[in-house]
Amino acid sequence: LIRLGSFSNFHALKEIALSTKYWKKNISLIMAGKSYDGYFEELKKFVKSNNLKKVILLKDVNYYVWFSLLKRAIAGFALYDPINTSHNYMGGTSQKLNNYIYCNIPSLISKNPDFYVFNKKYKTSISVKNNPKDIAEKVNKILKNKDLYFFLKKKLKNCLHKIKMKKKIVFVSTHPIQYQTPIFKKLYKLNKSFIVFFNNKIKKHTEIKDYEFKKNIKWGNNLVKDYKYEIFRKKNYFILNLYNAYKFLKLQKIEYLILSGWNNLFYQSIFVIAKILNIKIILRCENNLYETNYIKKRIKVFF
Repeated sequence: LIRLGSFSNFHALKEIALSTKYWKKNISLIMAGKSYDGYFEELKKFVKSNNLKKVILLKDVNYYVWFSLLKRAIAGFALYDPINTSHNYMGGTSQKLNNYIYCNIPSLISKNPDFYVFNKKYKTSISVKNNPKDIAEKVNKILKNKDLYFFLKKKLKNCLHKIKMKKKIVFVSTHPIQYQTPIFKKLYKLNKSFIVFFNNKIKKHTEIKDYEFKKNIKWGNNLVKDYKYEIFRKKNYFILNLYNAYKFLKLQKIEYLILSGWNNLFYQSIFVIAKILNIKIILRCENNLYETNYIKKRIKVFF
């Protein structure tokens, strides 16, 4: 069994290690990853002092070793102590869980709210309490019950298939931005239904005034090449543009809309339209957390 990820506190690493005392089969536990705040050395001493012979600790492994371990593992651990919002809502963003899903490995996960929702939908894992005996009980259950084990592997395959399905995604940005362009090209290459929705267009090699540098800037490449896009502002009438945006988003049958900001009327309008159309919103906000304008501060709190 494996536990891949950083060696750090609040991940039930000692509890996982101690659980090996109660494993009924002669199977090793490999923990691998980077160490933070000297936790690897602390865990190493803990394993030695408790005579945990089944535990193997590997520090700073490369990606070849990492994925070699993944492909050979029976199951993996993704446990988090509920110390903050991040650990409570780790289901979709847990790199460990994503690795296990990708490599078709059943996992033992924490009983936090996000994991609960994810597992209720996909049934790829077994929930455990962050204590050695409960962890060992669930490990023994996976090792002993072949029907359960292959049921989980089947669900993992179904889960990955659903995740790989081509979702209709729209990315919303005020205008073409140089460092965002490679992301758009990559996403479009992966998913031909991907489209970007701009408020304004900057044409190829257009020179624009940059008010911070106090000079004109001319990009050396085409910022709207190799991906699909639409322009929000077709006329100089905001209400008409708003209606056009509503029609466009409604016709697209979008599953996810990615907003890259919150602090201007364009983003706020699209946010409201998406809510009306019941489109799921992903916030990828690039606005500064510090905002001197009182009204914009309140808008941020509202969203």
